[in-house]
Amino acid sequence: MKNIKYSVAFVCHYLEISPHLLRAWEKRYAIVTPSRSTGNQRLYSPIEIEKLFYLTTLVHEGQRISSLAQLNLHELKKMTSKTFHFTPQGETLFNQQELGQLLFLLENFRLNALSFELQKIIAYHSLETLIFHYLIPLLQRLGDLILTKKFDTAHEHAFSSLLRFHLYPILKTEPAASTTTKKAIAFCTLPGDQHEFAILFAALLAKHQKIPIYFLGTNLPLSSLLVAMEGLNCQHIVIGVNPYFVTHHSKFSKTLTELENFPKQYKIILGGKFSEKIFSKNIRVIDELTKFNEYLKYKHR
Repeated sequence: MKNIKYSVAFVCHYLEISPHLLRAWEKRYAIVTPSRSTGNQRLYSPIEIEKLFYLTTLVHEGQRISSLAQLNLHELKKMTSKTFHFTPQGETLFNQQELGQLLFLLENFRLNALSFELQKIIAYHSLETLIFHYLIPLLQRLGDLILTKKFDTAHEHAFSSLLRFHLYPILKTEPAASTTTKKAIAFCTLPGDQHEFAILFAALLAKHQKIPIYFLGTNLPLSSLLVAMEGLNCQHIVIGVNPYFVTHHSKFSKTLTELENFPKQYKIILGGKFSEKIFSKNIRVIDELTKFNEYLKYKHR
């Protein structure tokens, strides 16, 4: 991980300075000497980013860059009370450098820069690639960092808010045309289950397959779900079930029984693991998002 390098765009967004200013400092004062990519793009090491952090901090505090340029990192640190923590991260299914950059921004609460990077990823990739090769690995890694107390719950909340900000607008869609209404799918979670990202990702995968979607949100009472399905004239329901909810929610078994008593014209998919439960024919269990994606491609009718 020590060999990870970061682009000039990343560095400037993190430091909140312009590429022109950074280049001017490099040419005039040689404050850092970035390496070059095969495409001749400047690449910065974590140590170089740390030095630039202290330089920009001190300039913002009123120091002159000309008086700071020749100081080493140790000398710069002694001149300000602000501290910089850099922990490269990155074991993931996708590019390690990209994951390291995103976690670096999140760790230091550079949320504007993180939002910019997420926007680029969303713009440049299909929804399928976005979910399986970016968002799921990133959330898994973030969960590991929180469990080991390297990140705080505050990091999780901040990142979740950014994801909602960028992903929910994608769900906006025109009402299903009459020729495709029979394939439309509604997405929700059961009463008491506030976990939203599984159904959000599932809905985006359906959208990727050009299947009309209705995103009904979390914590939906079954009586309200039935009203919605009748009003929407929608026959397919995907209900995300969080594993913690299955084992800790006292009313879960009763809720499943009520769900099995739904009118038989509704085809229900439960997203979760139910190893000992046998459901009625109108309820299908799909325990992984990858399997749900295959279902959407080849089996959804």
